[in-house]
Formats: sequence, C-alpha cells, structure tokens
Amino acid sequence: MTTALSLLWLASLGPIQSKMDSPSNTLWYRQPAKNWNEALPVGNGRIGGMVFGGVDHETIQLNDDTLWEGHPSDRINPKAKAGLDEVRKLIFAGKNKEASDLAGKTMMGIPDRVESYQTLGDLHLKWTGTVTPTNYKRSLNLDEAVVRTDYKIGDISIKREVFASAADDVIVVRLRSSKPKAISLSVSLDRPANWKTEIQGSQIHMSGQAGSTGVLYDAVAQVSQMDGVQNQSGSEISVSSATEVLIILTSKTNYNAKNFTQPLTIDRTEFCQKKIAAAASNGYEKLRSRHVENHQKLFRRVNIDLGGSKSDFPTDERLDAVKKGTVDTGLEALYFQFGRYLLMSSSRPGDMAANLQGLW
Repeated sequence: MTTALSLLWLASLGPIQSKMDSPSNTLWYRQPAKNWNEALPVGNGRIGGMVFGGVDHETIQLNDDTLWEGHPSDRINPKAKAGLDEVRKLIFAGKNKEASDLAGKTMMGIPDRVESYQTLGDLHLKWTGTVTPTNYKRSLNLDEAVVRTDYKIGDISIKREVFASAADDVIVVRLRSSKPKAISLSVSLDRPANWKTEIQGSQIHMSGQAGSTGVLYDAVAQVSQMDGVQNQSGSEISVSSATEVLIILTSKTNYNAKNFTQPLTIDRTEFCQKKIAAAASNGYEKLRSRHVENHQKLFRRVNIDLGGSKSDFPTDERLDAVKKGTVDTGLEALYFQFGRYLLMSSSRPGDMAANLQGLW
C-alpha cells in the first residue's frame, strides 16, 4: 500500500477519458483476506478501516488519524548549537562516522524517537453457528469507495457493504439477506491494549488512552436491524433472525489540531452519538448516495484507460500472472487509480496529512 501511495504524483496528469464506473475500476477476490495486507481499505480522511471479508468472523480494523500515543513536549537538544561546528569540521575532514556519532548525541531530539500512531481497534462480526459459503466474492469499487462481500449460504444470498463516509463522518456497515430472518450474529469492539467497552442500549461504547501518556479516545458503534431480536450481553450486542443489520460507527480523540499543547475538552461520547444520530436519520440508501456523490467529485477528476483490461479475473490472479510475464495494462491503470483512491481516502481538508501508509 505504501508503494501505491508513492505513485500519487501521477494524479497531477490531465484527465484521460474512460468509463469510471466500469469493472476495470474494481479490485476483487475469490476469498477473504488472510492477513492485514490483503484486506481492503475504506476511509473518509479522518477515520478508516481495513475490511477482511471474513464469513464466520468478519474483522474490520479501525483507525482514527489522531490516535497517537505521544503528548506535547519540548524535544530540543540543548547541545545542538554547540555541536554544529564540530560536526561540520568532522564532515569536511572526511570523518563521517565520527560526525554521525556526534550528531546523534548533540543534534537529535530528546528522546530520539517519536511515539507511535496506534490502531483505534477492531470491529468484530461473528456469525452464530458454522457458515459454509459458496459463490464468494470480495471487492472494492474505487469509483464508489464501497467494499462488498457477497456469498451464498445454501440458497440464501448474503450481501455486506462497508464504506467510510466523508459526507456524514461515519463508517457504515450493512448486512442483508435475500430471504427473511437469515442473519444471526454478534457485534463487538476491542483493541490490543488500553480499552474498555460498555453497552448503552443499541450502542457499543469503547474508550481509553493511547499508551500511558497519549490521546484519550472514544468510539461508538450503533447496531440496528430491520426485524429480528437484539440482545445485549457483556461487551457484545447480538442480533438474531434479522433480514438486514445496519452498523454505524465513529470516533473522537482529544487531540487538538489547532493548538497541539491544549487537548480538546469536548464530550467525545456526545460527539460520536450526535454524528451517528444524524447519519442514521438519513437511512441507508441516502447515506450511501451521499457518500458516493461526495467521493466521485474527487475520484472522477482523473480518468485513465490503457486498454487490455482483464477485469474478468480476480486482482490477485492478475498480479500473479504479471509476475510470470503476462502484460496487463489494465492492471497498471487499476493500480494508478488505487493510489489516487488511497490518498483521497486518507487525507481530506481539515484532517491530518496522510502518513506513509495513509490513514491505515
């Protein structure tokens, strides 16, 4: 993914016309992701997720672009000015190792490492019972910025969609079955460390601190369903015998981008709940259309068609074929568009700048 971002300077090229909503702008696979690198990214600039596409157990790894374990501090090395002349003398004398060692002692910040950006955590969807899927397909439509997971359980079709809306500042997950009351699952939130969860009605609230001195954070996921029964137990919300399930999630930290030394004092839980309430009032179809319209204003500014599309084949199989010498200019165009997608999904006005791996 980092390699893809390194190609983003190409996005400054003028538009070359093609059909933006064609299959050539879709990454797709016949199986769930085996690891993080195979998961599919969604992001709205501020929050994002990596969608694995699991069946028995779906994991969406979550991120907030301000979730940092650091804190305001003066890292200036007081020996820097005095050491500068000596470092220069050593360099001009050809004593590079001595110059490097001295610069490390006198000119590096204190401490000489930067605290880490951390994951927000994981959203887990666990199906009740064993699920044996057929006709599985996992895809990311770059033109719509929607990840889909489609499969069948017996004669029932299951469709799952995930997107991160910049228009409504939330991550949205919808599960839908072709036959009534076919969905039974549990929903939970967790992260590797420094977290607690509690259930508040139909919402899961996760909160904590990044590291021992980092930002404070809150994340809220609201679970609703068209029919069926919802129950709350411990740190999970379970839904049984539903036809459609909708999950809306957002987060907030106390990081203050306008004044780094003064953390935000807002009620982070209230912030999340207001975002979710506003988004939920739109209903799923309007939420989705608002998201797609917002995304396409950026994505459709640059089109490219290099011909030779092999979009009937899964993306990983196309990549393997290229490694063996097959020419696939359509995959090159897809890679270019994927790079643009990553940047617009991980950096929007008012949010933090994209880091090396983007928002994720």
